[in-house]
Amino acid sequence: MDKGFFIKGVYFSYLNLIFYVASLFFEPYCMQLFFGHFMERRLPKKLWNGLLIWIVNAILSVLYTAIFSISELPADVDAMMELIFSFFSTLLIVGCFYRASFRMMIGMTIIISAIGVGSGELAGLLPIGSAQYYIICLLVFYLSLKYLTKKIWIKDFNVGNKDLLFLTMPGIAGIFVGLMLHIISFVAGKNGILLYEESPLFYVVALGILILSLLAVIHGFKAFQDGLLLNRENNNRIVLEKQISSMQEYVSEMERFWSGLRGLKHDMRNTLSVVMQLSAEHTEKAQAELQSYLSGLQESMEKLDTRFHTGNIVADTILSMKYHEAVKTIPGLKIDVDDLIFPKDLKILGYDIGIILGNALDNALEACGELRIAEPEAEIYIRLSSSLKRKMFLMEIENRFNGELLMNGQSGFPLTKKKDKDLHGIGLENIKSAAEKYQGAVDWIAEGGVFTLSVMLKNM
Repeated sequence: MDKGFFIKGVYFSYLNLIFYVASLFFEPYCMQLFFGHFMERRLPKKLWNGLLIWIVNAILSVLYTAIFSISELPADVDAMMELIFSFFSTLLIVGCFYRASFRMMIGMTIIISAIGVGSGELAGLLPIGSAQYYIICLLVFYLSLKYLTKKIWIKDFNVGNKDLLFLTMPGIAGIFVGLMLHIISFVAGKNGILLYEESPLFYVVALGILILSLLAVIHGFKAFQDGLLLNRENNNRIVLEKQISSMQEYVSEMERFWSGLRGLKHDMRNTLSVVMQLSAEHTEKAQAELQSYLSGLQESMEKLDTRFHTGNIVADTILSMKYHEAVKTIPGLKIDVDDLIFPKDLKILGYDIGIILGNALDNALEACGELRIAEPEAEIYIRLSSSLKRKMFLMEIENRFNGELLMNGQSGFPLTKKKDKDLHGIGLENIKSAAEKYQGAVDWIAEGGVFTLSVMLKNM
């Protein structure tokens, strides 16, 4: 027998000690591989983040081993306590070194715990020595996490209560399956019965259950991602349909405008004849009729006035429509477009300008409406400006807001406060997609109750 030592009557060789120490290094690496793929590190430097994770994990592991060596708990209860200690230790490490919602931390911790339990129990079923047990256990653990990080590429997902349940059910089931097989093996071994030797069929069934349990955890996560992607595609389709509907409204508005101009041109000859005839007569009745006629003519002209003149008919139409909608619900709103100018040689499609301005104005109007409710006397405005520097076209949309922002830690954009977050709150994502078509970018800043959105596009 190799030299070693006893803990609670169980013999451990020094070879086991070597592999135990090696696992203290390898487990934190696997944790960083998994959590670092889905979450943002709190520390800017990856080296320091990894070193501190290793130190904290080593301290917690050694602490548990020390407690285990002096405790008098039965082995089956001790296995349960080990799982609980490991779960909360992992959750503590995730909370200290990564940024994510608490529900996401819970879900990811359950998944990695289930894979850890499944890997340990699977290696424990094999007729191998202690050294081989550590190797197989860590190898299955690493390959499972590596597969997940390769196949699960979506990161910026929000985990709701129903999502958390769907995400963690396979993991929770896998943990209980592993514990059940562990307890069965312990009770049988305690009574002097080796079930695996007494019933080879039980060995095959137990091995199959563990493998299927691991696959359920891994592919359950994959199915969760596929469901999110399908939901996103449906939401994008709905948003696209809304955008197309909005563009159709813009086109209808432009058609109404040009139709009015054509009608005005057609009637201009008759209009001039009537004006000249009435102006030639000097009676009070004729002058009164002239004033009434001119007033009616002025009203017709005002109906055709787009109010905004930026040099881009799509922008003018969108601004006019949004303005007429807003003045009905947000009293005192000011929209300043004096510095919003579109050069004649602009190569950006009107459709993309419509997407950017439409979504930006929707968000700005929503923020101004909330501020009007919270502070009825506050000054409320939306200010738009643009500039062309060499080949880069910059648009800025500045608006007042109530100073409260809900942030999406993954995308870096503010979240909507509307209840239906699946169909709302993606306006900035749409603006970003439109900007990326022109090798551009989107940035924002919120200071002193003023939100400023900057959109840069390459004029190509």
